[in-house]
Amino acid sequence: MVVTFLTRLFMFENCYQCEICKSVLRTEESYKQHYRRHFTRYDCRECKKRYKTLHAVLDHHNKEHGGSEIRFECDLCDFTSCSNRRYRYHRKTHELKIECKICHKVFSTISVLRQHIRNTHEKKKRTYACNECGETFPKPTGVYHHKQNAHKRDVFYCDKCDIYFKTKATLATHFKQSSNHITAEDMKFICSTCGKGFFKKSLLEVHITYDHLNIIKHKCDLCSKTYKSAANLKRHKKLTHEKVRLPKNKICDHCGAGFTTQAILRTHIRTHTGERPLRCEHCAADFAHPGALYTHKRLVHKLDEKT
Repeated sequence: MVVTFLTRLFMFENCYQCEICKSVLRTEESYKQHYRRHFTRYDCRECKKRYKTLHAVLDHHNKEHGGSEIRFECDLCDFTSCSNRRYRYHRKTHELKIECKICHKVFSTISVLRQHIRNTHEKKKRTYACNECGETFPKPTGVYHHKQNAHKRDVFYCDKCDIYFKTKATLATHFKQSSNHITAEDMKFICSTCGKGFFKKSLLEVHITYDHLNIIKHKCDLCSKTYKSAANLKRHKKLTHEKVRLPKNKICDHCGAGFTTQAILRTHIRTHTGERPLRCEHCAADFAHPGALYTHKRLVHKLDEKT
């Protein structure tokens, strides 16, 4: 069984790619767990509905057939719940907390503490360099003021997004298009089919073409994944197939973890704040991460959305 399983392993540059869905996993163990999910199914004993994970079938049973028979009890205290997710969240409250001896912040694991120390307290602290002369500064605002004074020309900076722009026009465009600055009032172009709003007519047209008409214009020739835009396809090829690694220079103030983009950092911060802004349009469930919302739609509402 093990030999047969390992023959399915496809490894490149210390990563493992699933031959079924083409997902790329970092370790052999995570690959094995992922691969098994393609063949493991759980049937509800009441209505025989089939689910891919044990958690999904348990949650279904509790919601549709009553949760009196299935309860999750904590062996460390008197907490009980019919929700596996609430039980798992509760168990984390009993985990060992490790304190940083420098700033006394508390972390759940040693690996998170080490990452915090590297990013926050090590001697080689994070710096920001001027792309004109190479001079470094401890804060991005230092680069901004340096460029204004030393290079004698205007530099346009968005403080909220930590991004520089060469012209006032490009900064203005950023304010109009970035999700950090767009409000509900800016979503003037509404899809007549599903009611989603967009701030540009071209984005609405892409949405209708891809999501409702199922017209695919951007498809990866290496793994057949599809994308709404050429930019998303280009990014996919660069990160997945060319193995380009972006710097993890977006730092979480809560735990010191580093991330490649502000969007990923914002999603991560929700694990600390408990914020769950993503609402399922088919029910009242809400989520912190887009991946969790996608899985919920696929398992609960049987909707298989495109990438």
